[in-house]
Amino acid sequence: MKESVNSLSVEVDVVSPTTGEIIKVNGIATEHSKYYSVSKITSRINTMTLLTVMSKTTKSPKDIEILNHLLDIADRYNEVRVNITQLAKKLGISRVKLSRLLKSFEVEDFFYKIDTGVYFINPFIWVGKRVNSNELREKAQLKWNKTNNNK
Repeated sequence: MKESVNSLSVEVDVVSPTTGEIIKVNGIATEHSKYYSVSKITSRINTMTLLTVMSKTTKSPKDIEILNHLLDIADRYNEVRVNITQLAKKLGISRVKLSRLLKSFEVEDFFYKIDTGVYFINPFIWVGKRVNSNELREKAQLKWNKTNNNK
């Protein structure tokens, strides 16, 4: 992915052929360039970071199972939409346990809470299977960068 930022400034002395007067002409052109690692765009998982997050947030096989379920239901925008009560019941856990796990993902910058029951997954760590184009991945990464700049 590329974001561009380049600046070019030009200063030219122009001599009037009739009067011999020297006129200074200035110009500035700006283009921004920023490149991201190819692995951050084309890889669906940043394994080392994911394992680090999991080591800090998941304390049991059940926690890993819950995380797996959450990642599996992510939509094409790398967002998870859940009704905490219904999901907790479906997974056979308490609402408190699910809420604590979601909060721990937020603390580790793995999830970003957009609204009640709506979480955005960090696309630099995990890109869901429904995010099926590089354009959607890039949009998710730009969205993540904007949300982190607003913190």
